[in-house]
Parts: sequence; structure tokens; C-alpha cells
Amino acid sequence: MKNRLMLMAGQTRRPGWKTLDSRGGVDFLCRIPPLPEAVRRDSWDEIELIHGIGQLYPWEAETLLRDIRDVLRPGALLVLEQPNFDIICGSKSEAWIYGDPKPRDPLHMVKWGYSPYSLTRLLAFCGFTRIETQPAQHHVPARDFRIEARV
Repeated sequence: MKNRLMLMAGQTRRPGWKTLDSRGGVDFLCRIPPLPEAVRRDSWDEIELIHGIGQLYPWEAETLLRDIRDVLRPGALLVLEQPNFDIICGSKSEAWIYGDPKPRDPLHMVKWGYSPYSLTRLLAFCGFTRIETQPAQHHVPARDFRIEARV
């Protein structure tokens, strides 16, 4: 059985996956970065972060990606999906640039935007290899992108 972890999982639950979020009802309750010691003590086959990396400042994202790299088994998979900043800038809605202000929740606001190119560069800088951009699977493929990276 694979050891899988969803970061910033929110309400999402899937069989066979452990979850981490800053709100209750998850396996690991914390804010990231850094990854909590309970996560760091294990090694992971797959880690997924969907619509989350943009909620971090760039230096926090770098810290988190390095932490993830350190806990992934050799050849393991990191999956990131994110709105494509290049596409969002051409849209007529600032909500996708800054996040959703309706809930008045800072965790729903965007601190940084990524394009496939900029996120690929950051992943390579943090030590990931075999970085591939693909269509999004969880949200809007016309707006979002998916990156799969390995260590």
C-alpha cells in the first residue's frame, strides 16, 4: 500500500490518503511550512498539493518544497495543481489573482501566482527532477495546470 499525503486538504478526503490542514478533521493538524515532525518521520510515495502553493509567500513555498523533497522516497511523486497566472492575468476577474474574499479568510487568499514555467523553475531549484506539466485533473483544465515532479 502506498503512503500518500494531501497537503492543505481542506474538506477533501480520499481512501488511502492521509490529510494535512490547519483545520480539524485531518490526520495532521498544523500550518505549513515547515512540515510537522510527524510527517517528517515517515517517507512518502506521493504528496499532493492542489490550489495551495499560491497561498504561501515565495520563501515559504521554497521551504515547503525542500521539506517535501526530503520526505519523498526516491522516485516518489509530487503533484501540484495551480491556477495558471499567465491565463488569470488575461481574465476579467481579479478574484483568481488574489483569491476569494467572501469568506474573509486569509487562507483563501493568494499570496503568489505561478505559471507552469515559474513553478517548474522553482521545483528544479529545490532539487526536483523529471518535472512534467500536464492538464489539471482536479479543477478547471482551461485555467489550471498540473505539474508532476520526482526526486
